[in-house]
Amino acid sequence: IIREHGLDAPETMSRGIVFLDPFGLELDWRTLEAIARTKKLDCFIWVAIMGVLRNAPRDASKIKDTNAKALTRFLGTSEWQNEFYSATERQMSLFPDAPSSKMRANWERVAQWITKRLSQEFAGGALGPKIFYHRNTPLFAFYLTISNPSERAKKLARRFFETITRRT
Repeated sequence: IIREHGLDAPETMSRGIVFLDPFGLELDWRTLEAIARTKKLDCFIWVAIMGVLRNAPRDASKIKDTNAKALTRFLGTSEWQNEFYSATERQMSLFPDAPSSKMRANWERVAQWITKRLSQEFAGGALGPKIFYHRNTPLFAFYLTISNPSERAKKLARRFFETITRRT
């Protein structure tokens, strides 16, 4: 709604909280940019960490174009390719192979990189991730982005985030 209607936090708008629980990687990063631009909305975000990893196979040459586009839309940049993958040394072979890249990012690195991206987008930064597991497998990361850059607002948000995530 914010992105589609060009809402740029009119003067009459007071502070608010947005809860985003996208299905898989259906969230477009431009939505987060629009929320951040309001400078009045904090945002709770569920991120399907396993969805990110499922769309980014271990071998970069095996990424389907549709998956790469989905990751770029979801993460807001194609920089994820440099962050998640590293070039591997070519082995001697009778057949010339194209250089390949292998996944170097595990779920923790992915979650931390998303925290960094969110912190760059929102003036007050981002808290998290709080990771939720199923049978020792990380499924979701929970974040809180803060639009107010004041130390007092960040301290209050941190206390609130720690309180609600401690109970889970």
